[in-house]
Amino acid sequence: MPKLMCVGIDPGTTNLGICVLWDQLKIFDLYQIKIERDADPIQRIIDAQQIMSACVTSYPYTINVCIEGASFGDRFRQVELAEQRASIALWALNRKFKVSIVPPNTIRKKAFGSAKIKAHEVWTNIPQDCAAALSCALAVSL
Repeated sequence: MPKLMCVGIDPGTTNLGICVLWDQLKIFDLYQIKIERDADPIQRIIDAQQIMSACVTSYPYTINVCIEGASFGDRFRQVELAEQRASIALWALNRKFKVSIVPPNTIRKKAFGSAKIKAHEVWTNIPQDCAAALSCALAVSL
């Protein structure tokens, strides 16, 4: 089995969750990041890429990245979230990683077998954004 590293991202304009799942999917690092929201969209893009570079520092394996997409009917700063998704996707593509932006229900279906199960309901002992990022990493590993 080829070695695989999976990165899951729950994007947010002020709270960001990142999961790095590696070593044959046995070890993971979780990051719950509080972002001071900048009014300048270019600075937000730069901040997102700097955060990714600080959290994902080694690329020893094939890398799959899953960025949680917009949920249906979600109205909260979707333009800013789209900017952040694009920034993170470009960061990953520049490193030749395989990238996908996946709707939350599809992630849940892959990770838990049901779109109705939410990550923070499964992993109640970790921050909600970390739980969502972990479900993204699991979904892209399957």
